[in-house]
Amino acid sequence: MPKRDSTHMAAQRERILRAALSCIAAHGVEGTSIEHIRKAAGVSAGTIYRYFANKEDLVVAVLEHFSTHEAAVPVPKDWADYRAGLMKEKRPTGLSSAALDSAMLQLMAAALSADYLRAAIRPVIERNLAEQRQVLEALVKSGGAEIAGTPEETVRAVSAVGIGMSWLAVLSGQSTEAATEEAAAIIDRLVKPR
Repeated sequence: MPKRDSTHMAAQRERILRAALSCIAAHGVEGTSIEHIRKAAGVSAGTIYRYFANKEDLVVAVLEHFSTHEAAVPVPKDWADYRAGLMKEKRPTGLSSAALDSAMLQLMAAALSADYLRAAIRPVIERNLAEQRQVLEALVKSGGAEIAGTPEETVRAVSAVGIGMSWLAVLSGQSTEAATEEAAAIIDRLVKPR
């Protein structure tokens, strides 16, 4: 059997993670099976289990992988640049914005009843809020924006608006683009650009 190099292994793991994210968007966490993921990734079940101990391990890996940036987030030059960064994917997924929103909301909803996922989502949320707070603090310090509240309050409000608008879009059938524009308009009210 030929040895696989680290590049091949990383690409295979990424393919499995993307397939799992796509399946979660389509079927939800509970409705997604290893068989769904196997078919979507075009790999054997054994290949999936080479990378992940079980479905729970894979779901947590999906959450962690697609909820973190590939590289450090640069300090934006102004508020418009900051806001634009909020609306971008943290990593390329190959999914439409609507499917990505659906998958992430499915993961959040599942965390309400699945202890393993709730335990995994808390540090992800804390890390993302801390990262955004640092970026916002640097933006304010550089004179790129003025905020009414503290950086912590502003980042939590921005996050709540983004997540809330995603929920509304998915549940009401509103386009992701329209929800994003509406969220951006609301978020703009939290800050005075300079």
